[in-house]
Amino acid sequence: MKKRITAICLAVLVCVGVILRIWYVNKDNEVVETVIYPMGERVAFGDDFYYTPTEDPYSDYEIAVIGAKPVPVEEYLEEHDLTWEEVWPETSEGWATKEPFSTVYDVELWVRNNSTEQVDSNAAGGTGISFVDFELVTIQDEYQVDTDLFGKLYPQMGSQAKGFAVLPGTETTVHLPYTDLNWMCLTYEDVKNQDTYLRLSMYPTKKMIQVVPD
Repeated sequence: MKKRITAICLAVLVCVGVILRIWYVNKDNEVVETVIYPMGERVAFGDDFYYTPTEDPYSDYEIAVIGAKPVPVEEYLEEHDLTWEEVWPETSEGWATKEPFSTVYDVELWVRNNSTEQVDSNAAGGTGISFVDFELVTIQDEYQVDTDLFGKLYPQMGSQAKGFAVLPGTETTVHLPYTDLNWMCLTYEDVKNQDTYLRLSMYPTKKMIQVVPD
């Protein structure tokens, strides 16, 4: 009987210890607020960021999703007069990258830079935005912009472009193509009908824009 009571007491102490440990680890962590904006609404970055604050945050920028369209990849390539080989050439080992792709999710953004300062207009400098941070998320997956396809859509930005800059006091629109949408064996209809969001920031506020296909 005494052994049983001792065992119970030890189990209780272990549970209390685990609870205290969890509390101690998380006591200084702030709860991240998630805000979901409707498609078409202009969303200001403010002081929010993705992973870490940068020297040149996107605080002067506003973003809105003004269009979205999932398209079967072959149809998308034909629409833009592109071929598989142009966008995703075979690797040196002879492996073609076409197999994983079934759908291109084209997201059209309206972007404005409200800054009044003159900066370098290069995408990688000044207050340029790195669009690789803009992940398209669903309940199951997270997708990044296909930089190979983006480079073909905007050859003037260079084949290695991973972002863009908007001159102070101006606005523009840009199409971000997301691929690799079928590793979960999703059909085109699955991709089109699932709840999808464009995630702009993670901290201190997680800002997400609802993406509704045309």
